Amino acid sequence: MNAFHLKLIAAAAMLLDHIAYFFPNTSICFHWIGRISAPIFIFCAGNSVHYTHSKKLYLLYQFIVCYICGYLIQNSNADTESICFFLLPAVTGSLYTMEGGLIFVSLGLILYLFSYKKIYMILSYVLFVLLYTFLSASYFIPAALHKIWMIFPALRPCIDCMEEYILPVLIGIHPAAYGGSLFFVHYEWMMIFALPVLLHCNHTRGLKVKYFFYLFYMLHIMLLWYIAKFL
Repeated sequence: MNAFHLKLIAAAAMLLDHIAYFFPNTSICFHWIGRISAPIFIFCAGNSVHYTHSKKLYLLYQFIVCYICGYLIQNSNADTESICFFLLPAVTGSLYTMEGGLIFVSLGLILYLFSYKKIYMILSYVLFVLLYTFLSASYFIPAALHKIWMIFPALRPCIDCMEEYILPVLIGIHPAAYGGSLFFVHYEWMMIFALPVLLHCNHTRGLKVKYFFYLFYMLHIMLLWYIAKFL
């Protein structure tokens, strides 16, 4: 399968996931299927770097767009916040509102570095999924933070910052979601099923439709939101 085929699979899985998001009574299976979407898109993003004419210009572009998005969001109101936070980054292909934090940045690095080394990719990807699931679903982190607070009470402001900003926003682990069923709360581990798809990639670009998936992302979100709200 080429990159276009992988993106089609990821887009279909994402659509099912978002249907379940906008229509809460939908089967949980839609969310399960949706877990394979992000790893596939991240893999394709890393693979596309090989075709980028200038990596430095690409990083400069991301920096400029992220700065503009951040400035506009800081100065937006209730009417324009959604446009600045969701629509503008989607249209420009910005990483500003990338979900997942540094956890998924690390996944991107793994898939980029080992995309041509299947054994290393399998081992590192499985390890990533296990570690991410453990940190998200277990009480290891809150227990450790509580222990530090009991020993060093003066660090309470730092611990609060960890729980409210550093963990959920920068790293991508939400303290309020610790614990719970691995099938109905923490089903992130199901992204493991993206691995067979990634291993079948032949590292060719396939059909060149540069803006199709940008438009698909933006339009299907708008359509689902409209249907859920007004119909």
